[in-house]
Amino acid sequence: MTEPDVDIHYDAQRRELDCLTVLNLVASAEATIKLDYVRRVREKLKNPLSRAYCKWHKGLSQKKQRRPDFDEGGILDVLKGAGMMNNHIVGRFRECVRVRHWLGHGRYWAKPAQVEQLDPDEVFERANKLLQAIPA
Repeated sequence: MTEPDVDIHYDAQRRELDCLTVLNLVASAEATIKLDYVRRVREKLKNPLSRAYCKWHKGLSQKKQRRPDFDEGGILDVLKGAGMMNNHIVGRFRECVRVRHWLGHGRYWAKPAQVEQLDPDEVFERANKLLQAIPA
């Protein structure tokens, strides 16, 4: 391989590593939010977010109660609708979720624009802001 070929190869490998890092960061934040949701519903906590989760949970089918949706029409919408945080924080994280779906489900449809715009540092920042904004 020529020196430019080596550079191209390593640049491609770096981009792939960044994609895998983004996938892991978003999946980890998603898991943390889902676990918080399950805890709040199971323990029937009385704070506003827990009450919103419980109300939404009761309206789900048995199947969806076991595995509720996360993004559109799911936990993120309840979190956003509860009025407990700036909705902009949820919206910015949602852009990361689109990238996670594309990466995690085989990359077989058109690449979302956010794939090129979001690096691991930005995704970490967005996920961290969301997790920090969730009330205790």
